[in-house]
Order: sequence, then C-alpha cells, then structure tokens
Amino acid sequence: KRQLHDLWRDATTALDAADIAHLATQPTHALATQLTLIRRILTATTTTPTDVDLHGVLVDRLHHAQGAHQLIDAHPHTATTTGPKPTTHAQPTSPHSSHQQRPDLAQRPAAQRELRMSATLLAATQGDSAALAAVRAHEQHLDAALTQHIDNATLRLSQEPARYLTDLLGPKPTTTTSPAHTWICL
Repeated sequence: KRQLHDLWRDATTALDAADIAHLATQPTHALATQLTLIRRILTATTTTPTDVDLHGVLVDRLHHAQGAHQLIDAHPHTATTTGPKPTTHAQPTSPHSSHQQRPDLAQRPAAQRELRMSATLLAATQGDSAALAAVRAHEQHLDAALTQHIDNATLRLSQEPARYLTDLLGPKPTTTTSPAHTWICL
C-alpha cells in the first residue's frame, strides 16, 4: 500500500513536470528574462535587501498584472458575445459599441498566473519565506525549461545544421568516427 507522502511526492513531481512543460512553450527570450529577474530577486534578498529599483520594477509589474486581471474581469462574457467581431483596421468606437476590442476569456488563467507570480515576487523581496521558497522553485523550473530549449536547439543543429553553417564549414561529416565537435572546430 502506498503511503500518503508517496502520493504527495508523485503529485508534486507531476505538477512540477507540467509547469516545466508549460514554461518550455514560451519563447527563449521570455524565459531568460524571467530567470534574470528571479535571480536578481534571490540575490537581492541575500545581499542587498534595499534594491529600490528592483522594488519599483516589481510594484509596476504587480500593478500591470492587476490591471490586466481587472480588464478581463470587467468583460466576463467576452467569449460568448454574439455581436460583430472586432475588425483588424482601426475604427473609432464608443464604450458601448459591440465592435470594441475586449480581452478573451482564454486569457484569464494567464492573467491570474501573472498576478499570483507578481505578488509572490514582491513578497519574496520583503522577506516572506513561503514566497522565497516559491521563487526558488520557479527558478528551477525556468532553468529546466531553458535547458529543454538548449537541448532542442543542439539536437536541431546536429540533425539539420543551418545553411549558413554548412556554407561556412562545409558539409557535415557523415561518419560516426568523426564527432560533431571536430566539424565545428575546423
């Protein structure tokens, strides 16, 4: 019989893997930016707890997340609106126009995640131990997602090198006795 702690560990492992898989769908630059911010937060909480610029950045991020979340909440029936869809060209619209662009309800989970993360990051800079633990876990997840990006890029490079590389270095060696690093070091 499995113990409760084993079930809990399995569940948290599955949730961690799902979070990493979700993060890995984001562009590399977005992950790198998030990781840089988180490492700045973790460094600031241990070395310079009065990083005013960092605090300002996090407060702005939180206010932006709150605004986005409120905008989505202000239009709860956007996904079921039967009126005309917004056009792609600019048109003057009144606040009561059915042509006014509104956020999609599908954006709600992302807005909620951003609001939660922004609040957690700010709390971490203020010494909240639970927030710090969450930020450290998120750092590991971001690092794992970026590692997936690097692994995928390396695999793509080894299987289908970019044309500019083959133009510069010549055709990729086909023998297994000639490792790829030999080709790159030529």
